This record gives sequence, structure tokens and C-alpha cells, in this order.
Amino acid sequence: MDIAFELACEALRCNEVPVGCAFVYNGEVIASGRNEVNATRDATQHAEMVTIRRLEQWCRNNQKELDKILVECDLFVTVEPCIMCTAAV
Repeated sequence: MDIAFELACEALRCNEVPVGCAFVYNGEVIASGRNEVNATRDATQHAEMVTIRRLEQWCRNNQKELDKILVECDLFVTVEPCIMCTAAV
């Protein structure tokens, strides 16, 4: 959870809504991210969405199937995910 809080603080320093997110698999953070809505001018760039894309990349790099990894991951987010992000996860 510490990394999610650190990312939320980083988001705040970058004038974003302070939300951080991390996926943990077998005790290791394999993907993390923060809000990037203002920087990208894209309202869908919530921390969870950014992190899911990074998780997809991690799966490609490690020849893993996203749907199988997701069910084995722990998700840490500094706030309750919105409806869009809940549906994505």
C-alpha cells in the first residue's frame, strides 16, 4: 500500500487528483501508476486504468495471460475505484 500512497503524493505534486494504484503478484509489485488525467488531457487516465495498461505490458513481457494473473493479484488503490475503473478490473 505504501507504493500507492507514494504515487498519490507524486500525482498531487504534478497537479493531478492524488490517487495511486498498484497490482501485487506473489508479493511483488508488478504494475503501478497514478492519475494522469491532467497531463494527458484524457479523462480516462485514472490511476487504475494507467496501471492496468502497465499490467498488460508486464503480462506480454512475461508471457502471462492477463485474465489468469488478475485473479491472483492483490489490488491496492488509495481511494475506492470509480465505476469505470471497477468495471475494467
